[in-house]
Amino acid sequence: MNIKQIFATPLCTLLCCVSAIFITGCFSSPKENVRMDRAESLMESAPDSAMAILDSISLGALSSQKDRARYALLKSMALDKNYIDATTFDILQPAIDYYLEKGSQDEKLRTLYYQGRIFENRNEVENAMKCYFKATELRDFITDSIVLARAYTSKGYIYYNQNKFLSSVSEYLDGAAIYEAIERDDLRADNLVQALEIYINIQDRQHADSILTIIGTLPDTLYSASSMTLHCKIIYARNFLAPKEINAILDTIQNDRQNDGILLDMALAYVRAGNKKKALECFQAVPNGYNKNRVKYLSIKSDVMEANGYYEEALSSLRDGIAASDSVLSSWQSDDRLTVENKYELEKTLSEEKNRAEGKEREVWWAVVVILILIILSMGLYLFLRETKIKVLKTEKENFTHRFNSTILDKKNTRISKRYNDLKKDYDSLSQMLHSARAAHCNMMEYTEGMRDELVKTRETVENIRSECRALSSLLTEKNQRIDELKKRIDGLRKILIRETHIVYGLLASHIASNAKYQVEYDELVKTVDHDSVSFLKQLRDHYATLYPRFLNLLEEKDLSEIEIDYVCLYAMGLRGKEIGDYLQTRSHYNITSGIRMKLGLSKNDTNLALFIKNEMEAEE
Repeated sequence: MNIKQIFATPLCTLLCCVSAIFITGCFSSPKENVRMDRAESLMESAPDSAMAILDSISLGALSSQKDRARYALLKSMALDKNYIDATTFDILQPAIDYYLEKGSQDEKLRTLYYQGRIFENRNEVENAMKCYFKATELRDFITDSIVLARAYTSKGYIYYNQNKFLSSVSEYLDGAAIYEAIERDDLRADNLVQALEIYINIQDRQHADSILTIIGTLPDTLYSASSMTLHCKIIYARNFLAPKEINAILDTIQNDRQNDGILLDMALAYVRAGNKKKALECFQAVPNGYNKNRVKYLSIKSDVMEANGYYEEALSSLRDGIAASDSVLSSWQSDDRLTVENKYELEKTLSEEKNRAEGKEREVWWAVVVILILIILSMGLYLFLRETKIKVLKTEKENFTHRFNSTILDKKNTRISKRYNDLKKDYDSLSQMLHSARAAHCNMMEYTEGMRDELVKTRETVENIRSECRALSSLLTEKNQRIDELKKRIDGLRKILIRETHIVYGLLASHIASNAKYQVEYDELVKTVDHDSVSFLKQLRDHYATLYPRFLNLLEEKDLSEIEIDYVCLYAMGLRGKEIGDYLQTRSHYNITSGIRMKLGLSKNDTNLALFIKNEMEAEE
């Protein structure tokens, strides 16, 4: 057997493929690693820029498992820091598979923390707490203090939601201590404010004052404008100060600029201070359908109504609040998550015992694996020799078959030659007869061809006349349709121009006369924008449908949903993506804009969406 036959065997081919895959996997991509280094350096200061860099990296260029794991972890970090709540492990899974087994302690810490964040987004609190416990157990072996502090903060948040206040405040203070050590006073202030709220709620004024003293040493810009700080300020006054002091503090707060939670806090504080009128004003500013904390809403409503003499409504609210609180307590009592620490410790003990048992079994399995490898190699050698022998036999059989077929072909060739000579004689006699018939046929064909040409020309002339008639009819119909469309569009533009002229002249008249009654239509439009976003968005769609019908038809042809067309119209007004998300009160802005780009055929590297919309509308103009 020669060298070419040896390398043509299946066993050798398999070994070559495995070697090629192994060698390819050993090389990393320096260019992509430089981008990932840049993204990691921007992760804390500019997470949106980090996200853009990661989006520009091609996954196909990440050849090694380590590079794919690093990319997965950085992408998960970028999503979390850009307030995009991931609920699946599609992105983070390569990091989980690699880092939890082969990564450094810092890589394990980060992977566990962001794995816990995904579990928390999925409302799987027990699994999230297990990840955070494992993360904080690495505190003596890591250098990434900020992720460790965030793990403590996440544990504190979960404990708070379970009403385990002492455990929660302990975790928040542990996180604050780490933030202090790394000089991140902004994050430390957040944890201290959370701990302050807990101490106030459990009526522990001594510790609350201690936390206030620490917060007082921090710069005002870190906490004074926070709604959480304002909430703590109100409940501190309500729980620990005299009515006169409560009124003095509440009078410094502007009601019309606060969210619903702060208004409820102020209403209850005014009740404690004996100012029932202002308590009712604050409470009535909260929507009746407030469901963020239904028990709190109903409880405060009962107190406010009782203070103002509406006893029947106060009693009804009290009953509803008791029913709601009973439901919450029932869910807490039946919730298995309250024992997550004990479960985690038990699982940890069982895991250690299982690892010891598996260590003994592993030695036996290694012996079995070695024996199996030897058997497989023996079988491979046997198959190799057997295949070689079969190839030799096939070659001998093919040579014999070739010689036998050559003999048969020689005999057939002799018979065919004789038959060919007989057929040639018959062909010559038939050729003479055919030549005579062909001459007569040619004369007839010349006359027929002349008649056919005339007929074809006549048909072409008739068909051209018909085509021109159809084209003229189509042009006339299209012209009438365009005239109708232009009339409708001119009417719509006239109405829009009249309405906008009234608004502009009303504003000018209001300015000239210093009288607000002239700007009624402008005020109605502003109210629609502020309080009836549905009507405003409909007016905006109608406006752009009249001004830019071709562009709006393009959006409908691309199957954009109604909310996606609203996004495009708001972009056309000149708003930015974050402003649109705030106005529509949606946190899925990134997903909606990605969907719009996909339907419009824009890739991630194409032009900015707002610029694309502007160019399309200018093209129609």
